[in-house]
Amino acid sequence: MRKVIFILITILISAGCDSQESFHYVKKGEGKPTVIFESGLGDNSNTWSLIQEIVSKTTTTISYDRLGLGFSSSTKNPRTIENLVLELNQFLTTNNIEEPYILVGHSIGGLIIRKYQHDYPEKIAGLILVDPTDEYFHERSYAIIGKQASDSIKDMLNYHYSGAPPSVQSEYTEVDNTCKKMQEIAPPTTLPVTFLVSYQPSDFLNEVNLKIRKELVVEWSVKASQTKVISTIKSGHYIHQNEPFLVIDAITDMIDDLKNSSSK
Repeated sequence: MRKVIFILITILISAGCDSQESFHYVKKGEGKPTVIFESGLGDNSNTWSLIQEIVSKTTTTISYDRLGLGFSSSTKNPRTIENLVLELNQFLTTNNIEEPYILVGHSIGGLIIRKYQHDYPEKIAGLILVDPTDEYFHERSYAIIGKQASDSIKDMLNYHYSGAPPSVQSEYTEVDNTCKKMQEIAPPTTLPVTFLVSYQPSDFLNEVNLKIRKELVVEWSVKASQTKVISTIKSGHYIHQNEPFLVIDAITDMIDDLKNSSSK
């Protein structure tokens, strides 16, 4: 009987160990630099499947699920920008992912990789921002349309995300705080950056918002003059799915540029 109890305790302890936080990821290809894909709000690594498959023929590629998303373990840690960046660094370090990195981020993933570059600049070779969230966009948009209209939009978004999984809700509720914190971080001035942006009109990207977006891209380019801007009206927010070769070409061009500059 004592032996049975001991076995049961051992199983329970093992189960407890398995409950530790772990990241699901896909690694393909070989060589340097390593391309790391960071997804948008609530998205998992599958969103990069086609692009990763093709870029992996050129160099090492990594896509992963943030904690609480996809096949990664759940987490009770708040989805603050600081925690997201610390967890990304933990994932890369624990799995011995070799530097330097080209970070590719979509939507809010653009803010995550910019914060990562700010905190760990020595690890980064370049940034690819795929229709990234701009930390000033909503603030400026709400200021123009007024409180009543902005409150209506916020209520609609709150209702939309109220039915989302807990980690997605947590990421969403931190967006405003993330944007405020990112306003304190200047764009990189020496690092190669490619900025892919959609100017496709939609119910959300109306005439007013489109004007704001274009102004913000110009402001970014002035602050970070080494930035290459690629715009499209053929895709909406998910450029990497609607026009994947725009993103693929941006990544491979950056890799070629880095290799050429290092050989000089």
